[in-house]
Amino acid sequence: RTVDASRTLTGNRLTDPGNRQIIALADATAHILIARGAVDKFNVAWIAGSSDLSTTLTEAIACVNANGRGTIYIPSGEWTTNGGHALTGGITVEGDGFSTAGIGTRITLTSTTTSIFTIGENIYDVLFCDLVLDGDSLSATDGILCTGTFPNSSRNIRCEGVKFENFTHGFRLRGSGGWQTASISFDAFC
Repeated sequence: RTVDASRTLTGNRLTDPGNRQIIALADATAHILIARGAVDKFNVAWIAGSSDLSTTLTEAIACVNANGRGTIYIPSGEWTTNGGHALTGGITVEGDGFSTAGIGTRITLTSTTTSIFTIGENIYDVLFCDLVLDGDSLSATDGILCTGTFPNSSRNIRCEGVKFENFTHGFRLRGSGGWQTASISFDAFC
């Protein structure tokens, strides 16, 4: 099914189709909204027409945000993005892990001077798990950037089973005027 430009497809019930595309978005003005409780996880493969997740991740974040919280699932594969994906609170970004055999979820950044994910002010409860984030040795890049201005803060940011490769900064805190992020945790692997 294709969602036409400037339209939103709303789904109240969805049987999990696995890791295959079931919806095509005509352009950046077409959107999908899956109701809270319709699925356990929003699988990017449902709307990704290629391995480029630039538009797909933005759409998945908007869909999960509309429901207040949820999980964005990125299945095994070599994925790319131009980055700059601003996360809202209550989001889990989950992959299939990784191994030395190259099996798992890898997201590679294709743009310089940006981050794959950005966490701004007053964002709470974000979890990244079972992913490889790759900066592709591009200049001035961040895997995850936490940024803000005093007096606002963010908290409860966790990375579990996340591998950062080829970035200027894998995980970066950048703020001004005493901005802070409280309760950041990494598992033993990160």
